[in-house]
Amino acid sequence: MGDLLTGMGDSRLLLDIFRCRSEEFSAQERYLLARLVLLDDESLGLTVKELSDAVGMSSSSFINARNRLSEKQLINIRQVPVKSSESQLGLQLRGRPRKGIGINLERLRSYLSIGRVEPLGPVEERVGLIVTGIIEFQLNVKLALPTSHGDEMSPNASVRPESRVLLSVLWVHAAESGVVTGLGRKELALLSGLRVGQVALQVQKLIEQGYIRHWVPGMTCKGLFGVGSGVLFLNPAPIEAVGLGRPVTTYVQSDVLSGLRGLISKIHGVKAKLQILADMPSKDRKVGKGTPLYLSERGSLLTLLCSFHLDKESCTDEGLPDLLSGLPDEGALTDQTLEQGFLLDRVFLDGQVGKASRYLCARLMVYAGHLLTDLAKMGLQTQPTRDEVSNELVARITKEAIPGYLKLEEDQYEWIGRLLSGFALQLARDAWNAVERQRGGLNRFQRQVGVYQIIPQKGEVDFEVVFWSAHT
Repeated sequence: MGDLLTGMGDSRLLLDIFRCRSEEFSAQERYLLARLVLLDDESLGLTVKELSDAVGMSSSSFINARNRLSEKQLINIRQVPVKSSESQLGLQLRGRPRKGIGINLERLRSYLSIGRVEPLGPVEERVGLIVTGIIEFQLNVKLALPTSHGDEMSPNASVRPESRVLLSVLWVHAAESGVVTGLGRKELALLSGLRVGQVALQVQKLIEQGYIRHWVPGMTCKGLFGVGSGVLFLNPAPIEAVGLGRPVTTYVQSDVLSGLRGLISKIHGVKAKLQILADMPSKDRKVGKGTPLYLSERGSLLTLLCSFHLDKESCTDEGLPDLLSGLPDEGALTDQTLEQGFLLDRVFLDGQVGKASRYLCARLMVYAGHLLTDLAKMGLQTQPTRDEVSNELVARITKEAIPGYLKLEEDQYEWIGRLLSGFALQLARDAWNAVERQRGGLNRFQRQVGVYQIIPQKGEVDFEVVFWSAHT
């Protein structure tokens, strides 16, 4: 007989259902198993019709998923003692036998590769409550989630089990801010039990229903991020629905993103001027033809780099490391130096391409949200500074953003990583300032901001910030 795990174990088991990577574990099976974990013992003895209605599945879908789970020995189908009705007792008849369900915990833990059950941390506890809410919402309940158009979403009766499973997977694998990175369609298919071709369709449905606020599709870049997976910004409204706080949104107009685009444009301008000098006979360079224009562009580029880099001194002629040897000053304009190539042009090779530019901006916003959320845990009271950008965040940005095929030296990786971290810091500052302007109209609990989500926008607003307390 199977036993049902209750209490803290339920949340642990629920989260692990949506962490399991398996092509043989379908979305319908995951959904049914999650619902069974959350049902009480009495509910497990209901009829097929009663139980399928209780979990929001058709009888045929329920039976198919139940039988597949039984074949995997994850549940036991067993006879349930049935009490006869009064009319049946009068006729000395017995009620029709029922098939109940028991969960085979030992087999399930083995299937999900669960070892020792550790207590859940605060973040996992909150995620467990969110996923419980996603799975358990009754089909006649309307959850008011604002869509990108400002309207309330449609009743969640339209949220089918497959969509709920994918949304649960996204929340389980999201950062605390409700942002998902590092999961491509194949990985999401393995985690959800969907086919690869179904993932994008379900994501689009969740966007239309308001559960996902923004999606930046993955792409292959020639420079930064290489083969980058998509970025999904989840609507944090379920946090309010399960009583974990009330997210607040504010909109931000910022010069940071235009500054980034300006830097990339300047890099390509310097590259063009360098190419003109490289194609020029050396005797013409010696008399200054084309050199003033290049030096002017070079000076402007260094000024821009200095305004964003975490280490301003590394962007001056005195502080420039060998990694920028492809950016020679007036005394080093030789055939040899001009043939070395330009490092920044390689790094931002496709930064002017619309899709690549939007992808880069979205990833920097994610890092800015991480920075503010981490600092909030340490009692952030003022605008974040360069010194507060942790080495751990810089290392993460460096590792995720700079692909190995650029073949940079170790100090070059670090320098580029600190440049990108500088952009994330500037975005975090603008977001923090926008939140501070909102604090006056918030209640005491809303002012205790602990989590920041920064979301790309189109039009006059560069991005929006959603923030909420991290306390239950």
